[in-house]
Amino acid sequence: MNTSITEFTDLLSFCNASGQPRPVITWRRKDEEMMFPPGEFLSLPSVSRDDAGLYECIAKNSAAGNKSVEFRINVLCRFKY
Repeated sequence: MNTSITEFTDLLSFCNASGQPRPVITWRRKDEEMMFPPGEFLSLPSVSRDDAGLYECIAKNSAAGNKSVEFRINVLCRFKY
């Protein structure tokens, strides 16, 4: 899955996961091995070119183990003259 967003706008992405017991959701940026605080939402305020890359939403519980979804964020940059 790919997401394109214009530079300097805010990105809010939702990870929809359910199960029993309720899964813990974490986010990471795969190409830099960067982890984000756990929760259903990934918030990137005022995205820049540096935010472009491959991200992953991971849902984990004791019954099903880990399930994940990858997506790429493409940042559309404005030209400067």
